[in-house]
Amino acid sequence: MGKYVESVLLPNETIEYNVKFTWLDNPIRILLIPVFGLGLILLYFSDKTRELAITSKRIIGKFGWIKRNTIDYPLNKIENIEVYQGFIGRIFGFGEISVTGTGGTTLNFKGIKNPEGFKQQLNTMRYQD
Repeated sequence: MGKYVESVLLPNETIEYNVKFTWLDNPIRILLIPVFGLGLILLYFSDKTRELAITSKRIIGKFGWIKRNTIDYPLNKIENIEVYQGFIGRIFGFGEISVTGTGGTTLNFKGIKNPEGFKQQLNTMRYQD
């Protein structure tokens, strides 16, 4: 896992699931690969600037290199989890996750490999006794 998630862990908090992302979620990157290697550069930075994990207490994430967004969402505030997969996503095993929390807050994560595994792990952590 990346450095951000590990750096913000609380005492007695453990990483339970590291999310992996796919580069197939953005057709612009795919189309730019043959153009002067620009797609490869974008591919590298998009991979290195996205982190997402489920811990024993919350969802933690960081997205972006120049413009950064971070997520810190407690598991006990999650109300609903939805998985969206298009045709290509079903074939190659990636999709989008939408997590709805109390108060109507919605978190969307695109390009997640094995989105059903993410949902299953998140539900397991939410309903642990």
